[in-house]
Amino acid sequence: MDQSLRTLCDTLKKTIRQLKPQHQAVSFFLLTGKTRQGKTTLLRQSQYEHIIVHAERGADIYYNQNSVILELSESWLNQSKHLLQYTLKQLNRCHRTVKITGIILCVDINDLFLAEPIEYKPQSKAHAQFLERFGTSLGYRVNTAILFTKLDALAGFCDFFQQDHATELNKPLGFSLDDASKPSELLDQYQTQFDHFIEVLGQQVINKIHPARSSIKRTLIREFPLQLAYLRAAIQSLIQHIPPRRFHLSALYFTSAEQGTASLDKLNQKIQHEYGLTVQDQFPQSTNYQAYFIDGALSAFHAQTKRHAPRITRAHQWAMGSFAGIAGLALFLIIHQYLNSAQILDEASKELLAYDILASQQNKQTAALYHLAKASGQLDEIASNTFSSQSIIQQLKTQLQTDTKQHLNDRYLPHLLTELEQVITDNHQTQPARYDALKMYLMFASPERFSANEIEAWFRAHWDKTNPQHANKKLALLRRALHQPRLAVPINQSIVRDARNDLNALPATYLYYSLAKRAFSKATQPLNIDGFSLASKEVPVYLTKSGFESVRLSLPAIATQLQNDNWVLARQDISDLNTLLQQAYCYEYVVWWQKFMRHTRPLHVENYRQARELTQALHKSDGITQLLAIIQQQVSPESGPDATLFNQEIASKFTELSLISRSAVIHLSETLEELDRFLSTLSIVNDHGKTAFTLTQGRFQGDTLNNPLSSLYGYAHQLPAPVSEWAKNIADDTWFTLISDSRAYINQQWQQTVV
Repeated sequence: MDQSLRTLCDTLKKTIRQLKPQHQAVSFFLLTGKTRQGKTTLLRQSQYEHIIVHAERGADIYYNQNSVILELSESWLNQSKHLLQYTLKQLNRCHRTVKITGIILCVDINDLFLAEPIEYKPQSKAHAQFLERFGTSLGYRVNTAILFTKLDALAGFCDFFQQDHATELNKPLGFSLDDASKPSELLDQYQTQFDHFIEVLGQQVINKIHPARSSIKRTLIREFPLQLAYLRAAIQSLIQHIPPRRFHLSALYFTSAEQGTASLDKLNQKIQHEYGLTVQDQFPQSTNYQAYFIDGALSAFHAQTKRHAPRITRAHQWAMGSFAGIAGLALFLIIHQYLNSAQILDEASKELLAYDILASQQNKQTAALYHLAKASGQLDEIASNTFSSQSIIQQLKTQLQTDTKQHLNDRYLPHLLTELEQVITDNHQTQPARYDALKMYLMFASPERFSANEIEAWFRAHWDKTNPQHANKKLALLRRALHQPRLAVPINQSIVRDARNDLNALPATYLYYSLAKRAFSKATQPLNIDGFSLASKEVPVYLTKSGFESVRLSLPAIATQLQNDNWVLARQDISDLNTLLQQAYCYEYVVWWQKFMRHTRPLHVENYRQARELTQALHKSDGITQLLAIIQQQVSPESGPDATLFNQEIASKFTELSLISRSAVIHLSETLEELDRFLSTLSIVNDHGKTAFTLTQGRFQGDTLNNPLSSLYGYAHQLPAPVSEWAKNIADDTWFTLISDSRAYINQQWQQTVV
């Protein structure tokens, strides 16, 4: 940008900024034309403020409160070092909200009025071509007005408007044109508007003639509309050469800024030429600087071209902020999707590489297939609306899905069936385990009974036992295989037949109760009684009264489910399966508690100290009473309509234990307390076993000695099992301690007497 253009732009920036275009409508238009068209004189006669741009190529700026006019002469443009396109682009950048809104083309009326009809076309074309330079360089369609200057050259102009008030002279003289898409429509508008314009002037003739005293002035006033009408063809020729796609010709205005020299009477000139008469065709005028219709034309064009700067309200700010946020979010999502897709493709390529490596190795087919399925699953995560190469990715997806499906059906499913067959035919497996494996095996051959969840649960448990380090990979591959559309898979019917024969040979009660037990609660209750060696440190909850009710209520549903699954074994003897399960459950309940009582005993003792510790522990914790209460709580009969099954099948087997009185238990505790004092005496007396020998000798001789040990033996026979067994165990351990002490005494006496 040269210095002249930079200075011009800086001046325009300051000028436009003063007008505050953000608060009012402002127009910015160029006034231009060929050389000596009256542009400068016209603007200086306006009421606009004038700014001279001092530079190598000076320029003039005119402005008022709501418009700015820049005069660009032909000479200024010709001397510019820049293309017109660059110049106009810089002018449009002077303010972000103000652009060039209009162009005023100044045309000297003499170029048209004095010309002969044959000269209309070249004259009009020259002006139109000059204007077209702006349209081509500006880059957008712009409002345009043609300002005809030096109208005082028409005879009668000054006389016609001499008596008008100053306010009338500040109005525009001319007419506007609507936007037309076709040149023919524009010409029709022009002809209509021009005729109306001449007609309006003609209607003013009478009022304007009346004050005139001179016949010449009257003639000039009367003939002025006709003088102006003579310009119809010339103006039409000019309009025809203006391209409507670049310019919206919105108005034609007539002005005069300076009067002088002589005016021409075109009508008298024609009469003089046609008839050879000598008539006056020029009328001298005194020099005058009266502005005719200049401000009106500029104001009217401003009204047509003014533009309101877009005001950013709070609603607009919210809208723009929302739009920016949405755009930013969309951009973020696109970038995120692109990066995510790239990462997925990279991971998929690694999985395919691992597949290629493992596929060629023996016993690695399952691991290789896992990587192939994982790569296919990763590609499925790429969104379908990704902007990347959709056709390539879709082809890759389809190919991987096809290959994965083929490998799963041809290799992996047979491998799964082989694992099931191994469990089915393994005689070391439990019967429920073989039953479950057979059920899963048959599901593969029957799509209507297929359950992906059950199969996945079975293989998860199986792999956790056999191959836990690769269980997760196998499960992922299994899920992929199970979620495919299911078709019947061929299975070995001989394996099915043999497995059914083996399982059906078992009693129905045993087999189905083994299956039903897996649905029982796995919770346990801890047991800890001081002084006792318990058969079990914990009791299964389902073998307690609290668990009995829940099991009883769940058995019908379990039986129904097992009957629904009878397609696995096809047995004919499970019509009353619920009753069978109840009987088996009650039998296990009874057996467990009987076994518990039979194998639970007081701690074994071998000397007086241990015996005393046992009796003291039993006395301190009241262990016998506590243990007996626990057993009675779980096996004693209950009252109520729902207790029939429990009372008949369980409580009836423990009647003697339930009937033991509390006084009997208290008497046993007192006997044990006396036994503790008895043992304390024996351990304190240091007679080398003589007292123990005397007690033992008397018991072998049948003496009825009244001591706590003999009392415990005698009372133990009066108590029901298992309390009698507990008392007898304590008495036996004490008795063997006395025998051991007596043997030591006998050996000592033998040494002293015989040896």
